[in-house]
Amino acid sequence: MPHARDPSWHSAAFAVVIAVVLGGLVLHASYPGYLNADSFEQLRQILAGRIDDWQSPFVTLLWSALLVVLPGPVGIIVVDNLLIWGALAALVIELRRSVGEWALAVLAIPLLPGLFNYLGHVHRDTMLAAWLLASFALAFLANSAARGPRSGLALQLL
Repeated sequence: MPHARDPSWHSAAFAVVIAVVLGGLVLHASYPGYLNADSFEQLRQILAGRIDDWQSPFVTLLWSALLVVLPGPVGIIVVDNLLIWGALAALVIELRRSVGEWALAVLAIPLLPGLFNYLGHVHRDTMLAAWLLASFALAFLANSAARGPRSGLALQLL
């Protein structure tokens, strides 16, 4: 159990706080999100209740569920950013063991102009990148020597 005086706990909490603030900045800057023609058509189909087979079934189901809580494109933007910033925070927490505080630089990657703008768009590609990054972060955490076999297996299953 982390202790309040443990400096590694403070740096982990700091990484999470930075990820939350930067994720909030992205959401604020891009609210309610930008739709390309495919995403607009997918949203139109979901709202009309007539879904064809052109769009991703997973994204369609996820977006249908998110529309109950977060109407419009903002739900997809929130999920994408939670996955991306959560994965980056997890990577920073794990990387700080080997590279120290320089691991915080990982959180600056999405602030690059092309990436920052992309995080506010509803695209299947953004969601794919978010899921792949989250999967990589979970695999990286599962492979850590500091993890026991049960927690490693749980992370692999996630």
